[in-house]
Amino acid sequence: MWCEVAGGDQSGIDLHEEWEVVVCVGGNGHILIEGSETVELCPGRAVLVPSNVPHRYRNASETEPFQTASIFWIGGKDETACAHLTA
Repeated sequence: MWCEVAGGDQSGIDLHEEWEVVVCVGGNGHILIEGSETVELCPGRAVLVPSNVPHRYRNASETEPFQTASIFWIGGKDETACAHLTA
C-alpha cells in the first residue's frame, strides 16, 4: 500500500488485523504507534507495526510530501526474520 502525507499534515488513525512493515520512500516523518515510542522515518528506514495496534503518520516537513510503502500479512512476527526492523 502506498501512503502520502502532505506537508504539515498527518494521517488519520489506522488500525487493522494484519502486521505491517512500513518503509519510508520519500520525505521525512514520524510514525506514532500506540503503546510505543514515536519512530522517525527517513528514506530507506523501515518499522514493524504489530497487528491491531493503532498508528498514524505525521509529516516532519511543512512543504514536502512524506511517502511510505507498506507490506501487510496475517500471522505472527518471526523474530529471526524481523529482528533488524525497528518497532
